[in-house]
Amino acid sequence: MQIKIVCPCGTRFAFDVEPVDGQMPTPVACPRCGADATGQANEQIHGAMVYVPVGAAQPAPVAMPAPVAIPPPVAVPVAVAPAPVALPPSESTPSAEPPKKPGLSVRRTHATPQPAPAAGA
Repeated sequence: MQIKIVCPCGTRFAFDVEPVDGQMPTPVACPRCGADATGQANEQIHGAMVYVPVGAAQPAPVAMPAPVAIPPPVAVPVAVAPAPVALPPSESTPSAEPPKKPGLSVRRTHATPQPAPAAGA
């Protein structure tokens, strides 16, 4: 829980703490003047805690909403593509080029170097 303190010197500071037995586990001092602020911190802890005396009327339980039934998923027909049919070798069209391999292919053209122009011409 977060505790916020205003010291008599005017310094405001805050810190997080887990109370032990409803109070500060260690003493608290003002970072500016060093005054003890443990009492103020304990007051905030006590104010945040809710005490229910034994034999007192217990708070009414909170009603939870009734669970909602979710219908099962509906099966949707899916169209299936027919399997490819392999043609016999006699019916296939022959190709003049070998089959291309997947990947990157780079073609370079080599330009014929031109002679440099003669100086003074």
